[in-house]
Amino acid sequence: MSERLENSESTRHTGASDVQLEFRNRLWDKFMSAPLSSPELERSLGLFLRGSLLARLLAIDEAYRMIVQLPGQVFEFGCWRGQTSVVCENLRAIHEPFNKLRRIVAFDTFDGYAGTSSRDRVSESFHEGSYAVGGEGYAEYLRELLEIHEGNNAVPHIRNVHRVVVGNAMATVPAYLEAHPETMIALAFFDLDLYEPTKAVLRDLLDSRALVPGAVLAFFQLTRDELLPGDAIAFKEAFAGRRYTMQRSKFYSSLTFVTLHE
Repeated sequence: MSERLENSESTRHTGASDVQLEFRNRLWDKFMSAPLSSPELERSLGLFLRGSLLARLLAIDEAYRMIVQLPGQVFEFGCWRGQTSVVCENLRAIHEPFNKLRRIVAFDTFDGYAGTSSRDRVSESFHEGSYAVGGEGYAEYLRELLEIHEGNNAVPHIRNVHRVVVGNAMATVPAYLEAHPETMIALAFFDLDLYEPTKAVLRDLLDSRALVPGAVLAFFQLTRDELLPGDAIAFKEAFAGRRYTMQRSKFYSSLTFVTLHE
C-alpha cells in the first residue's frame, strides 16, 4: 500500500505531468496517513478525490441521466477494475432505486490488451498486456463487490442482478447475446480501445438489434486519435449509413456520447 504512484501501472497511462504526479503522490500520502478512524475515513473519501476523477464520475452520471426513461440494461465493454459498473449500480440506486430490471453487465479479459492490429497505435503506455489486473480471481472480486453495493442500496434482498463476463469480447459478446436473445441495452460504455474488438462488438450489437431506439453509446477514447485511433476507425466503419447524433461530455472532454436513431 505504500507504493509510490509514479511506479504503478495506472499512472503509466496518464497524461499528467511530473509535477501533477508529485501532487498525486502527496495526496496519496495524506490518504494513507489520515488522522481519521476507519468509519470517519469511509465517510470522508471526498477529501482525497482528485478533480479529474470527480470529472469522470460526473460524466458517468451524465450518461446515466440520459437513459433513465429508457428500458434496457447497462453494458460496459472493457471494464478494467469495474469502477464504471459499480458507479452505475449506485447511480441506479439514486436515479431509479426500485428499478431492479436495470442489469449491469461488465465484460473484460482481465488480462489486458491482446491482439493489437495495424489500426492501433502501440506505445510505451498502450501495448499488449496493458490494463491487466495483475492476478486471477479479480472477476469474482468484482462480482462480490457489485453484490455488496446492491445490498447497501434500496431493495437489498434482491441481489446478484448484475453480471461479470470474462474473456475476449469478440467471443463473449456474441455468446452472451445468443444465450440471452431478449437482451435490450439502453447504455453501453466502450473502453476496449482496440480496433478489432471495438468493431466486432459494435457490429454484434447492431446486428442483434439489442440496442433500444435512443440508446446511448459512451466512448472514452473516440476522439483521442493521438493515442488510440482504433476506436474512431471502428466506429466510423460500423456506423456507416446509420443515423445517430454525437455530443461530448460537459465534464470529461474525451468522453463522447453517441445516440442511436432508427
